[in-house]
Amino acid sequence: MLCITLCVAAVFVRRTNTAATQIESLGGERVSAEEIRVNGKTGQMDLYRFDRSYSRAWESLAAAASGDSHSSLLTWDAETRILGLPSEHAHGGLVIVISGEQNKGAASWPWNDITPPFGATWGFSVEMRQGRTSMVTGTHHGNPEVIKAQVLSRLASAGWRTASPAASATTLTLLTRRNEVMLVGAFPDSIILLRQKPR
Repeated sequence: MLCITLCVAAVFVRRTNTAATQIESLGGERVSAEEIRVNGKTGQMDLYRFDRSYSRAWESLAAAASGDSHSSLLTWDAETRILGLPSEHAHGGLVIVISGEQNKGAASWPWNDITPPFGATWGFSVEMRQGRTSMVTGTHHGNPEVIKAQVLSRLASAGWRTASPAASATTLTLLTRRNEVMLVGAFPDSIILLRQKPR
């Protein structure tokens, strides 16, 4: 009986020590949850909002992560990745938790109409269930301003135009192409591209 109780308690602790539990304990508010495809495999995406103390929360998450930690990308465990997008205003930001079987899928560039930019290693891609919104993340070892300029140049050659220049290399740049929208964020060692197609 004691053995069963201890085993159940151990499983409970492991299950509750999740990225979601940690984020919510740090003040994150979950604003959406959606089924996705991660590297072609079934997954889940949860979006959390921080109205303040984003930087402190991100530092805590990075310290608790079991895998690689980058400025905007954390490996929480074997099946969970966490993306961080700091706000340009005040001290808030967004945290995106992506869970699923990404390690079982092949990491690849998700968009056939755009040639992959040089300078970054593209880690995994995400496609929302409806297929309208997709995202790709990568890591790099260069200057974020240079990496971002290379990405924007490649997007410009594919017909994308800057709609809202970023205040700095580490904030998001908004681009458009016809009725599509693209967000590009470059950070000291990682980069994120988010694309949305019209309905």
